[in-house]
Amino acid sequence: MRLSSGSETGIKAIVGVDTGQMHLGNFGTPERIKFTVMGDVLNLASRLCVRCNQYDVQVLVGGATLEYAGDAAPPARVVDSIRIKGQEDLTDIFTLADVRKI
Repeated sequence: MRLSSGSETGIKAIVGVDTGQMHLGNFGTPERIKFTVMGDVLNLASRLCVRCNQYDVQVLVGGATLEYAGDAAPPARVVDSIRIKGQEDLTDIFTLADVRKI
């Protein structure tokens, strides 16, 4: 989630969501170790967050999230099919149909 100025309240929240496996833990060498998260899922969620402004929406969701949610998923509409850097296949991205602008 990122916060930026520009809405009537002065704060605009945008969210990118994807679902899948990622690596969480301490990475590095004994001299320089860092606790972090890595993986394609995190990469896609981050890129979705950045693209919210491009599509003038507050929430973008990857297809894997809607598949995982199944019948519990809220109504969503396809926004676009995008190619993520380092990936060969196009990825469908969605916004939730009932999200109201804050």
